[in-house]
Amino acid sequence: MIEFDIKKFFDYISNGTIAFLTLNKPELIKSAITLIDTVRFKDKPETLAYSLVIVSLQESLLEIISENSHKLNSNFKTVEKFNEYKEYQDLIEEIEETIENQQLVIGINFFDDPTQISILNPLIEIIKKWLIIFGLKPLEAKYVSEKLKPYFVFSLNDNWRKRSEDYQIILNKIITPFSGITKIELEWKAYHSYLTKQIEEPVFDEHFGIKDIFIQTPGYTEKEKEEVDGSIYMERQVVDVFDFLRKWLNQTKKEEDCIKVISGGPGSGKSTLAKMFSSLIAIENGIKVVYVPLQHLNIKADLTLSLGDYLQEFNFFHHNPLEEIHKYSTKLLIIFDGLDELSKQGKHVYELAKEFISEIQRKIANINRLDLK
Repeated sequence: MIEFDIKKFFDYISNGTIAFLTLNKPELIKSAITLIDTVRFKDKPETLAYSLVIVSLQESLLEIISENSHKLNSNFKTVEKFNEYKEYQDLIEEIEETIENQQLVIGINFFDDPTQISILNPLIEIIKKWLIIFGLKPLEAKYVSEKLKPYFVFSLNDNWRKRSEDYQIILNKIITPFSGITKIELEWKAYHSYLTKQIEEPVFDEHFGIKDIFIQTPGYTEKEKEEVDGSIYMERQVVDVFDFLRKWLNQTKKEEDCIKVISGGPGSGKSTLAKMFSSLIAIENGIKVVYVPLQHLNIKADLTLSLGDYLQEFNFFHHNPLEEIHKYSTKLLIIFDGLDELSKQGKHVYELAKEFISEIQRKIANINRLDLK
């Protein structure tokens, strides 16, 4: 079994943070590498699982600190002086008392929700106190420390994806023919953790993310109405866009109602809405969701091929969701963001955007001809 010294863990993190504060960034990188080197990978499933969790915790914490380094302040110039600081010594004692009796148990449920491991909640509380020592206000420290969960899940999935062959023996140990976990399912969980992390990342150079400040978006729908004299006018109905889209997603039974277009002026919040909706729907409904910024997509090519290229290029999937959609027991929601930006780049691109929508309509007709997907 790997020996993991929690005090040494925080020594490395503290050393790296002090390096940030003194603008000695190579020292931060060295501290990260040192910690990873102390967590040796072996061929036992228990050892590998332990390594995976610890390294992912370390990486996610370093990323959180990096994002908030400009908010930290300290009078300490070396880690030795920091270790002599009474508040830090008290925190280390609390760490040892809190963590020493915690067992790291990884079963099949770990893949459904990695945040349920027993060590995580006590660690978040410790990190909050550690951030306060480094100068964050208590409320800021609370916000920042709570980001450890989504960041940890993303880092966990990212590390698994990079070393999937090495970690395969963990799956072999805990998976049965009835567990339902497959490589494709793990890729979807990894991708959805990426979507969640997108709305947790800091905005406006602050400690909070989109998720913390998002407000339910008002909008309106339009429907043709006929006057008594036979003239036609457009009737507007105010809606909560989130609720409207949820109902559409859950209640759509008709193939012709499989496309919704959200329009609004620059800065009206379309992309923010798209990111929030993609993340929360994946969590709430268990529906498979793909979010695609159109500037990364080759809209001239076949939709199936271009979507597959995008997802594989960004290392999200090794399979193509549109090619395997017939295997899914749930619907697939694809959110394309930025069509207006394409159409405003000139007449040629405007025509491409129109053709792209026609391609989507054709693809939906083909995919949904037997069952609504």
